[in-house]
Amino acid sequence: MPWSPLLYEKDILKDILEITQNENRDYITLMELRRIIILRTRVIGEKTIKNTIKALEDLGYIKLNTDGTFTVNKETITKRLGG
Repeated sequence: MPWSPLLYEKDILKDILEITQNENRDYITLMELRRIIILRTRVIGEKTIKNTIKALEDLGYIKLNTDGTFTVNKETITKRLGG
């Protein structure tokens, strides 16, 4: 089975939720999301980062906005984290 950055899914989601709650907002920027993925998965490949973001979108955790930010679905993330 090939390795996947989504092995760190819960860690990534915790960081996304923490940023949005600490700053009291419903979105996350692309640079913040990239930083979280790089720090948690220790992957710097552009294709891998892009595929991870796409997977998070497909799972319904984030949604791309027209201004380049991502709307965070806090309910779905909280359910996934078991809270």
